[in-house]
Amino acid sequence: MSDSIVAHLRESHQTQREPSLSQIGLAGAVIYRPVFRKPLTREQRWEISKKIDSLVPSWVCPQPEQWIYNHLRVAFQAESIESIPADCFDAVMALLDAKKESISQYLWLLSDLRKQFECEVLGGSTPWTPHIRRKLFAKLKGKFILPPQVDWLALAEEVGKDVCHD
Repeated sequence: MSDSIVAHLRESHQTQREPSLSQIGLAGAVIYRPVFRKPLTREQRWEISKKIDSLVPSWVCPQPEQWIYNHLRVAFQAESIESIPADCFDAVMALLDAKKESISQYLWLLSDLRKQFECEVLGGSTPWTPHIRRKLFAKLKGKFILPPQVDWLALAEEVGKDVCHD
C-alpha cells in the first residue's frame, strides 16, 4: 500500500473520519471502523432475524432474507451481520421498518395481479359461479333450484356485472 494511503488512514483513524473511495485508490484498504465498538448482541441479532422473517413471505422470492441481510451488510459496511456495531441496532431496525410499506405495496400488487390473471386468463373472463349462486340465494332468500343446464351468463346479468370474484 502506498505511503500516502497509509498516512491518510492514520490521520483518518486519529480524526475519526472514513477515507473516501477515491482516497483509498486501487491499492485497497480497510474502511475505517472504530476498533472498540461492541458488535450486536445475541438478543439484538435475534430481534433483527425475527423482524426480517416477518417482513417477506418465502413464496415472494427465493431467500428474501438473504437480500435484506446483504442490504444491511452494505449499508453498515460490515463483513457480516455479527460485525454490525451494537449502537447501530436502532438504525438497523429503522431500515427494516422502512421496508415494511414497500413490501406491503408489492404484496398487494401481486395479489391484484393474481386475481386479474385468475379471472381474465384462467377463467376466460367468465363470471365466478359460486359468487352468482350466493347472490341469487340471498336475493331469492334461498328459494331457488338451479336447472340441470345453467345459463351462468344470464344469471350473472341478473345479479350484477362484477361477479368475477368473491
